[in-house]
Amino acid sequence: MSKLFIMAGTKGGIGKTLVATLFADAATDFGYRTVLFDCDDENHSFYNAMKTRTVKEQILDEVVLEVNTENDFPLDKVMNKIIAVESDKKQYPGDNIYIIDLKAGSTSKMLDWMQAFPFDLLHMKNLKVNVIGVVTNDPDSVTTYIPWFKTFKPYIEEKKLEIITILNEVDGKSMQQFHATLEPYLVKNFPDSPVIILQNLSRNYLTLFRELNTSYGRIGKEKEIDLSKLGWMGIIRCQNEFKVIKEHLAPIFEMNSGTGDKK
Repeated sequence: MSKLFIMAGTKGGIGKTLVATLFADAATDFGYRTVLFDCDDENHSFYNAMKTRTVKEQILDEVVLEVNTENDFPLDKVMNKIIAVESDKKQYPGDNIYIIDLKAGSTSKMLDWMQAFPFDLLHMKNLKVNVIGVVTNDPDSVTTYIPWFKTFKPYIEEKKLEIITILNEVDGKSMQQFHATLEPYLVKNFPDSPVIILQNLSRNYLTLFRELNTSYGRIGKEKEIDLSKLGWMGIIRCQNEFKVIKEHLAPIFEMNSGTGDKK
């Protein structure tokens, strides 16, 4: 089954693009074609990290969200592309993973646009829709995320949408804001909503990856990337960390974590 992952455009600086790259790299390792859209026209981080990947099949595009008129809906282009690819199984056989990396602070705009989102059409095409929200110990990462649940509660209950929470331990393992606010809300309203913990990855490594325009899942796999600053132990450590991340993501991709095969 093909899957669409929309990175909720919540608080900036909490690791949304990092998570988008982890999902893209895991999808490639799991044997999916990746169709990627970078909608952050300020940083271009997702596009830069993905544009030099040496994968057999990848579609990568940049989309500017700013509009000039009230009737201009930039994300329509993204959805039209997704529907076109998913409908053309002759040219694009097999399952696809679609990832939309939204711009930080775009929650209000995106929730308005998604009032016309084609949940029913995508459900008919057997394409599973997911929203990914990244949460840290920053209170704003929680308060800007909860509206996604409130807005789309009917679609979640109808199994036409799943919202996945990523707890990013970027500032340590303390998740006071999650435990105090979001966790009780999920337990009461959405007890089956997945929550995945992303271990505290090295900021030094992440900074280096941005400089090299690469990502965690590519470390040690592509000879074109100069990893001399990382060293052999750094390479091994990153590969081990990504292996653990893939194991955590395997159920989301409907994979058997032990074998890496699709269920």
